[in-house]
Amino acid sequence: MNTETPISLIVNLSPLRPPLTGIGHYTREMLIRLLQNPQIKDVQGFYYHRWLQKEEIVKLLHPDSVSASTSSWLTKLIQFPGVRAAYRKSLHWIHRRKMAALEGYVYWETNYLPLHFEGATMVTVYDLSYVRYPQFHPVDRVNAFKGGLEKALKNSASVLTISTFSQDEIQNVFGIPKEKIAIIPPGTSADFHPRSHDEVEPVRQKYLLPSTYFLSVATIEPRKNLKNIVLAYGELEREVREKFPLVLVGASGWLSDDLEPLIAPLEKQRMILRLGYVSQDDLPSLYNGASALFYLSLYEGYGMPVAEAIRSGIPVITSSLSSMPEVGGDCAWYADPSSVDSIVSAIRRMMASDSRLNPPESESLPPPFIQTWDDSQRQLQELLVSISNAKRSQ
Repeated sequence: MNTETPISLIVNLSPLRPPLTGIGHYTREMLIRLLQNPQIKDVQGFYYHRWLQKEEIVKLLHPDSVSASTSSWLTKLIQFPGVRAAYRKSLHWIHRRKMAALEGYVYWETNYLPLHFEGATMVTVYDLSYVRYPQFHPVDRVNAFKGGLEKALKNSASVLTISTFSQDEIQNVFGIPKEKIAIIPPGTSADFHPRSHDEVEPVRQKYLLPSTYFLSVATIEPRKNLKNIVLAYGELEREVREKFPLVLVGASGWLSDDLEPLIAPLEKQRMILRLGYVSQDDLPSLYNGASALFYLSLYEGYGMPVAEAIRSGIPVITSSLSSMPEVGGDCAWYADPSSVDSIVSAIRRMMASDSRLNPPESESLPPPFIQTWDDSQRQLQELLVSISNAKRSQ
């Protein structure tokens, strides 16, 4: 690898709209580090219909300084049938001249479907949930992916994904050669580490939390499987639920109306506590104060909460499906997320064990697939250099 190769980037910055999702965090953490890298000569990109230069991107990378209402009108508007497709066409038109003028740049599409670009394009695909669980996505989004993702992947210089599981999915569904699919998992912040009681206490008091609790960190949407988590929690003995309330952290998503009748009775008894979206600054202490994390998603490309909980030094109960065993490795307890009985059994086994951080039943698995954001940025830098050199040699 020629480590002296200067890189100029075009980036889809739209995932940086707060509150950040997993895609937003991935984009933000990578860009923070890339912008500090002397090998990155320039970064420009589009934030919806706006084009931003490097200095403006730096400001965008600090979400506390950006109004959460940014482009909220657009988020609501594209929920109407046909609007999403029309807006994407308008983006092609709005940015076409700027994209065409940036010869020699590498275009990093951070969110699946790229705009038209004559140069080298790297498309990021986090998972294929729209293929496996189309009912959990807006119809317009599924139709857009069906209409354009396969062609985009085949035309791209490289495909970026975040786990071996997702690499296999992309290869199996689209026939993309494995050597074209680079795996760069999300990193975990150094803020996630075991903390003392005194470090955790201010955050516990801020949210009026008890001294012991179970934790769930997930957007409230069907794929995250909160319904079965709540049902399983409700099956536990009353004294367990009284001692360990279930704390739900995560922004509201969609298709969650069936959760309310399940949550409301337990919430009235203070056995379920909803915090909604919380500051990233508070999240490490919320993990550390928890007696265990429950993360039983039906389908994930990676599963950041599992990695963050393991690095925080708390027990994890997660799904036996998709990428979860890859991320959790031999440090997690596993259950079938579609079975309430299986989840209940895993919780009880974990609570009865003298080795909650190293489950005996998971000893045959490799170590967790967890790394730092600096590791991830270095891998991304190497991939960008490879793409840029390959384009120059053509």
